[in-house]
Amino acid sequence: MAKKNPMKVISIRKKSKKKKSKITKTREGTVLMALAKKIDYQLGKYAFIVGVLSAIIIAVIEVGDRNLNVLNQMWIFFVVLGIIIGLINITKKERNGFLLAVVALMVVGNLNFAELKLWSIGPFLNIFLLNLVMIFGPAALIVALESIYSLAKSR
Repeated sequence: MAKKNPMKVISIRKKSKKKKSKITKTREGTVLMALAKKIDYQLGKYAFIVGVLSAIIIAVIEVGDRNLNVLNQMWIFFVVLGIIIGLINITKKERNGFLLAVVALMVVGNLNFAELKLWSIGPFLNIFLLNLVMIFGPAALIVALESIYSLAKSR
């Protein structure tokens, strides 16, 4: 049997130690990135929920008492929520579907439901859809700009 050179064994052990340290660094970075994505996802999810619920609540308040003009003070809140949703919530795979849904929402939002006077559902729908357009309009603008940028960048 031939004897093994002890120098080769030592060099192999050193290389394997270096590889292990690189792997642990990569795993730690991956864990941190996954945690950051989870936090972003949670923030985007809550921004969406808060936006839709506040749109409903403000529509109910506006229909109940037209003299309050809550909508005039809440538009900046809706725009900020829309920006958060557009930046965080919408992934590359969801862009086309999201933009199509927002276009449909804007078309329906331009309809006049004031003729539906039964239980004040018409004015409620008008104000609610206006609130949703104020939330998802800025989100759609951001997503559309991201799509245009990615298309221009790929050429």
